[in-house]
Amino acid sequence: MSQILVSPSTTWLTEPLIITDGTIYVNSVSNITNTVIQTVTAPTAVLGIMRIGLDADKNSIVNIVVYNNTTSAVISSSNYSIVIENTAPVLKITTGAWITTGNSLTITTIDGNLIYINGEQIKFSSVNTSTNTLSGLFRGQNGTSAQDLILQYTEVWGLLPENKMNNAGYVKTWNSYNYNAVIGDPLQISCTSEARFLTGNKCINPFPIISPIPSSVIYSIAVAPTSWVVTLLRINTTTTTTTAAPTSTTTTTLAPTSTTTTTAAPTTTTTTVAPTTTTTTLAPTTTTTTVAPTTTTTTAAPPAGPTNAIFGFGTLDDLSSSSFTNIVSNTGVVAADVTNISVTGRSTLAAARYGGDKAIFGYGISGFGPETFYSLTNLVNNLGVVATNTTGVGTARANLAAAGYGGDKAIFGFGNTADGSASPVSITNLVSDTGVVAADVTNASATVRSSLAAAGYGFDKAIFGFGSDALAINFYSLTNLVNNLGVVATDTAGVGTARNNLAGATYDGDKAIFGFGQASGGFVSLTNLVSNAGVVATDTTGVGTARSSPGASGYGGDKAIFGFGLDGITFSATNITNLVSNTGVVANDQATLTGTARWEVAAAGFGT
Repeated sequence: MSQILVSPSTTWLTEPLIITDGTIYVNSVSNITNTVIQTVTAPTAVLGIMRIGLDADKNSIVNIVVYNNTTSAVISSSNYSIVIENTAPVLKITTGAWITTGNSLTITTIDGNLIYINGEQIKFSSVNTSTNTLSGLFRGQNGTSAQDLILQYTEVWGLLPENKMNNAGYVKTWNSYNYNAVIGDPLQISCTSEARFLTGNKCINPFPIISPIPSSVIYSIAVAPTSWVVTLLRINTTTTTTTAAPTSTTTTTLAPTSTTTTTAAPTTTTTTVAPTTTTTTLAPTTTTTTVAPTTTTTTAAPPAGPTNAIFGFGTLDDLSSSSFTNIVSNTGVVAADVTNISVTGRSTLAAARYGGDKAIFGYGISGFGPETFYSLTNLVNNLGVVATNTTGVGTARANLAAAGYGGDKAIFGFGNTADGSASPVSITNLVSDTGVVAADVTNASATVRSSLAAAGYGFDKAIFGFGSDALAINFYSLTNLVNNLGVVATDTAGVGTARNNLAGATYDGDKAIFGFGQASGGFVSLTNLVSNAGVVATDTTGVGTARSSPGASGYGGDKAIFGFGLDGITFSATNITNLVSNTGVVANDQATLTGTARWEVAAAGFGT
């Protein structure tokens, strides 16, 4: 059983909003999101996982709470995840002491992740109903401009599917040619679906006086989520009309709209009728209507990634290892070096995003003949500040890769444990949502290799790809997928040019890209896109300077950047960067070069 509590679509800012803010404060989060409540029975687990279909919009889920009615306890979010199976959202709960087959569960899902304020569309990835705040902001969505300042009390509109005209309506004629010699052919008397949407589902043909658009319908113009200029929204107000019949019965008639939520004013309305008087007291609450447990699925942008990126560490031209970091803004601008004097300089390490807005650098080597191998890590906060060394966990190694998975966790994997890329391994180490690295996991069914790359895909999964064997005699194009529990799958046959010393990053929220590296014929700049199902595409002709050992990360919510590396022409370190659009198109080398040139760097996203 499920019910959808439909919001009235509008609220207002309770605090001013400036361009650098990471949180929006509103009067009522519930007014600009939908709440879907499902009461279900815990099913039988399959391979330790219970699967429950969700009735929420898969493209705009921002919060979910699972309450076990049987045990009277909330199930921790670390014990479940949301996946898309056969185009539908599915809640996957890991079995444990917190749940048993047959338990009664109440699943409360909040969906709606796009708002319209003062001409700007803003996307958000999380809500807090206790503080009425929106966070994980992505400003200036769908072609709108980010505002430097939006004043307190500015109206906020929820761009919910039920309040948006279908995109197909923008290429249709809205008038139905109910022409009247006196009043002409206004939209108010048209019977097209688009006109009915605007007038509250009314189809009027008045003679001879035009019937006005109901006062309970207000129109708001917002930028459409496509290439069209505007989106029309019908926003329902709370107008109520009370009509008294000539008896002792009082009938309350809602205004002629398709409103699903009616808010009654906190007053007492007294209506006098003959021969008696009926007094109706309207409670100062919002009355909600339970609608059928179905949702309309619309195509929306996937949840976005980190706002910023950070490149760190690497090898200098004198073969020494550095501890420099360079922060990348949400527009892809690389900042000057930050020297981290309390951090061990090293190269051939890896980095990944964790905790939703933070990053971690881990492992690597320093020195040259002999090399010193490390398992230590350095956490990065959501401002891009690198912490001092954390004692290493797991096997010390170099030339490994790392990626985020599970929504807020990370995984380090593969690499080599001896000089000259010798002794490759298939070991992985999981990182919790607080940045704690776990002990080694041996993946016997995965090919051991080093100098590979990794990236997140599909919102909560990861992929390791390419690399080489001991001493880089053979290059690989094979991949290994990682599920949202951090389990590494067996090898997937390779697609694209086999190579090593490449980089990988997430883009467009749920896709990935591998790029650059060294193949048997020399350095390359070609790329391979990865779909949101983890399928690797064939080679895309390279753009930019061919090089090996760059870093790569997502930034700007839905884009990516490749940076630094060893130049394939001069065989010297470089600080070249290449931006990647949210469709996976790689741009030419950026004209402005910032930061100390180096290769064998690592990169990760941070911030929200």
